Order: sequence, then structure tokens, then C-alpha cells
Amino acid sequence: MRGAGTVNGSNPLILIDGVPRDNISTMDPNEIASVSILKDASATAVFGVRGANGVIMITTRRGEEGKSELSISADYSLQRFTAEADRIHSWEFAELRNQAFRNDGYAESDLPFTDYMIEMYRSGKDRVYYPDRDVYNEFFKKWAPQTRVNVNLSGGTKKLSYFMNVAYMGQGGQFRTESEKDLGYDPSYKSNRYNFRTNLDYKVASNFKLSLNIASYLEKVNTPQTAKLFNNSVDELVTNMRAYIWATPPTDPGPLTVAGQTLADGTNVPAGQVINQAGIDRNTYGELSRRGYQQATRTNLNSSIIADWGLDFITKGLSTKLMISFDTKAMTTLQGFREYDTYGVTVARTSEEKSYVSKVRMNTNDAISLTKSQQTNYYLNMQYSLNYARQFGLHDVTGMALIQRDNWQQYAADLPYNMLGISARATYSYDSRYLAEVNVGYNGSEQFAKGKRFGFFPAFSAGWVASNEAFLKDNDFITNLKLRASYGKVGNDKLGATRFLYIMRISS
Repeated sequence: MRGAGTVNGSNPLILIDGVPRDNISTMDPNEIASVSILKDASATAVFGVRGANGVIMITTRRGEEGKSELSISADYSLQRFTAEADRIHSWEFAELRNQAFRNDGYAESDLPFTDYMIEMYRSGKDRVYYPDRDVYNEFFKKWAPQTRVNVNLSGGTKKLSYFMNVAYMGQGGQFRTESEKDLGYDPSYKSNRYNFRTNLDYKVASNFKLSLNIASYLEKVNTPQTAKLFNNSVDELVTNMRAYIWATPPTDPGPLTVAGQTLADGTNVPAGQVINQAGIDRNTYGELSRRGYQQATRTNLNSSIIADWGLDFITKGLSTKLMISFDTKAMTTLQGFREYDTYGVTVARTSEEKSYVSKVRMNTNDAISLTKSQQTNYYLNMQYSLNYARQFGLHDVTGMALIQRDNWQQYAADLPYNMLGISARATYSYDSRYLAEVNVGYNGSEQFAKGKRFGFFPAFSAGWVASNEAFLKDNDFITNLKLRASYGKVGNDKLGATRFLYIMRISS
């Protein structure tokens, strides 16, 4: 939100309905009621060891008393890259390449393209060995489709209010891959996601309310195989594709063999086999479609039950709240691996020579091998708070005391993480002009060694809303002017991915 605030782990804390969660990118926008950003130390001190990089607070929609409202929306959009490669014809490339060699002092006999080759490119008599390729558009589609459908229902009675949401998003990719019919598997880049949410509020009594929040999503992402060559990263695959596409000239034969091509001895070459890019031992076309596929299925369940009890019978403005949240997420990854044959091409430089194909790498096993992996993680959050809010004439006072416990498993076969925190906040406002706030956080994390796990995080702030003063209240020029100063201490326990990083093992 304002740059990296810590050395390790620069992401802000994300709270969805008051619970720390990280699935903001998979939320359906129709679920969201409001988003608040907390940046300064005073506002984030109550989050203690997790507040150093700011806080994003997301509140989801809830039902209200009244008639049921049904909303249905659907949209279809097309996306494309903002920048695409300019096309240059093969004979133009050959002439420019020759001129570059002349500029470097090469003799005419040493130029990469002969007059015969340039004429063959220009005439189009033999597009197999003397092509005019549009390499960029061989690998990328012009447009990628996206479909969104949303249905939500909200309403309520004096006792029960509800909000329900169902959504679907389908995202197509721009990779131009071979069809599943030809390959027997689908290497395309695409995703499908389904979102579900139900928020229920039930008034047991006039001062006692129970709430249940349940949200889930199911997401399936299909990509080309990236495990063996690209460290299981589609980003690396795309980076590699772009680099090789820029480096592949329109004069390069391929990307696949065609019927009638032969080896130097006249033996026919099977059609549809991958031709390596010139000067390279492989072809990005083959890496995209012929190495297999990967399908990742992710599921996530967020659940919270909240009891909110008004304690006006003790003193007006007092209330208490208990919330227990349990989240679980799982991922199943299906991998398909295979190899493929590759060939190289030698192009005749004169009419007396003959163009031919050469074997480069022959695959000994055409069968695709499959592997499947699964992992499941959970997150448990418990909160109990005592809240106070009351007005005394021009005086507005609020207070909050909160105790919070977190327990979660972040990685497969990892020991659970634990965090415990106590925090308090008090605010005071006089006539909506003079503001003061004090925050205190005391948090502990198992990421630190015993005896050093807890930290104290105090903060305070003061503000003056000058635009509410009598001398500015009715002017037409300044409508909102507020001066605020704050100081606070925040922390960070993101020391690295390793559990119990403080434990060092020294071997001789």
C-alpha cells in the first residue's frame, strides 16, 4: 500500500469480516460491501505483530429487513495484449539481415541469405522450406474471452436477514495450443471459478444476535506442463515464449513437419512433428503443446459463527461479541508428462542444392505419464471482545478490549502455527471537532524463540477537524479540512517460510 515496510513479508494484513484471510483475489466483487485501508501506525498497532505493512479490511454484504431482492447479471468480454509484435515479411527480413552483415564488413559470399533464397521467399513457390511466417500470431490468439455470471438474493424479516451469492467466472487464455482431439489431453491455459456465499443474521432476542457466515470457492486452472522446464511457473513459460518468439525469424521453417518432407537419404518424415527453431535444440511450440499439461483444483471454505450480546442492562452502550472462524483449503494437482520427437531443417542456398530434414531428438516412449498430489490446510481464529460506544451531549466515547487466538497449518506436513494477542482501543470526540485515540496491542507469535515471543505495541493519535469550526463551517471553499498526528509501534513475524526459523543446527 505504501511500499515495503519490512525486510521479510511485505504483504498487508487482510481481514475479511474481521478474520485474517488471504483469498482476496478469489472473492466475487458482488460479495463486497466496503473496503477500508489502514496505513498509519496508530490505526494498525492493535494488530501488533501483523500490522507493520498496513491492513486491508473487507466487509461483505448482509441482508436487511424488507422485501427479498434478486439480482442477476452476466457479462462477456474480450481481452488482448496492449502491445504486439510488428509483422515483417521473410524476404524483407533476409534483405535487412544481409545489409546488417555488409555493414559489419562481411563479403557477399558470407551473407546469410543468397539471392536464390530471397527470391524463393518472395515468390512463395515453396512455403515449406522458404516460409513467410507470422511467428507471433502462431503462438498467441488475438483475443481471450472472459465470462462472468452472478446471482444474489438478499432480504429479511424482523428476526432473520440473509444475503446469498452464487457466481461463476470463466477465463480463456491467449496461448494458441493444439486441440485436445489431436493430442489426447488439453494443454490450453484457462480457468473456471465458482463462488458461493451465505451470510445469515438471526435475532434471538432484542439484544442478542447470532450470525453465520459461510463462503466457498472452487477453482480449476489448466495450463501447459511447466514442472520440468520452467520450475512449475507459467510466468517463466510466458517469459521464455516471448524471448524465443522475438528470436525466431519469419524465414525459419516450421513449426511442424509436413507431408512430403524427407531426410537427406530420401526417407519420408512423419507429418506433424516438431521442427526445432534455428540455432536452438528445441521449439517453444513443442514446449507449449507437446510436453503435457497441468490441472490444479483449489477449494476453499471460510466459516464464521458470531454471537453479539448487548449489555445495556449493565450500562448503556456496552456489548460483547464472540466469534469463532474455521477456514480450510485444499489443492489437488494432476500432472501429465510426455516427450516428443524433434527435427532440424537444412535449407538449400542455391537451385542446385536440396533442402532436407534431420533427426535431432527421438522420443522412445509416446505414452503420457500421470502424477497426482494433494494437500489440505486449515486456519482457526477465535475472538472475544468487549465493546463500548456512547454519546454524552457533545462528547462521543468508544472503547474496545479484544483477545484473539490463531492456530493454522500453512504448509503440508508442517507443525501448526500459533499466535495470541490482546488489544484495546479508546477513542474520544468532542463536537466532531477534536479527536483523540489510544491503542494498545500485546501479541505473541511462535515464530520467535521462547521468552521473546511477545511484544508490546502502543499507539496514540490526535486530530482536529478544522472545517467543523464555526469560522469555517459555512464557507463555500473549504468543505473538509482535518489535521491529524499519530505515533505507534508495529511488528512483523514473517521471518521466512521455515517453521521455527530461530532454531539453528550446526554440524561439524
